[in-house]
Amino acid sequence: MKKHITILLVLVLLLIILTSCGPLTRNGLKGNYKWTEGTESLYKNVSWTPITSTKLSGLVTQGTIEEKKTEKCITDYELKYLRTEGGLCGIGYWLEINENNTITKIESLEKLKEKFAPIESEQEAMSYIAVINGGLSIENNILKGGTAKIENGYLVNLIHNNTFGCGQHEPIGVVYKITTSGEISSVAFEKEPFSLKPEICVD
Repeated sequence: MKKHITILLVLVLLLIILTSCGPLTRNGLKGNYKWTEGTESLYKNVSWTPITSTKLSGLVTQGTIEEKKTEKCITDYELKYLRTEGGLCGIGYWLEINENNTITKIESLEKLKEKFAPIESEQEAMSYIAVINGGLSIENNILKGGTAKIENGYLVNLIHNNTFGCGQHEPIGVVYKITTSGEISSVAFEKEPFSLKPEICVD
């Protein structure tokens, strides 16, 4: 009986370690990723650095920078936002930069690129990708994921919570490629893991 309890405790401890180590392992991404054509051989075995800095820390300005959002659900969808989040109640997000008491609003990818490109560090790549993507897994303002330096750019791995829509709502990892000039593409998606949770639709 004691032997069975000891084995059970060891298994529980291993499960805790595996689930708390985050989306990266020493040798690469944790999870079963499907790569876009021609990218797996290039990027699957790159050296990943876990994200440890806050979400906006890579967007360096001479003033202050804040992320703003609409106070109510969006009604005018012709207005521009860096991203929107939510189901039936959409919330719009943008950046405001205060330099010498002059406020600059960044509400489009074009303005983001104009202000911050070229992208010159993994930290900047992380922030750049993060502000245009919604529903990300984040704790204490630090995103779950990692970054990697590649030729002429960077890779950024982030975890999407899949809060809205239909499904089992398991978090899914995505790998984004960003060039030094600020061009963005998705190069890998984590395949949805097996789950015993029932499929539900969330608006």
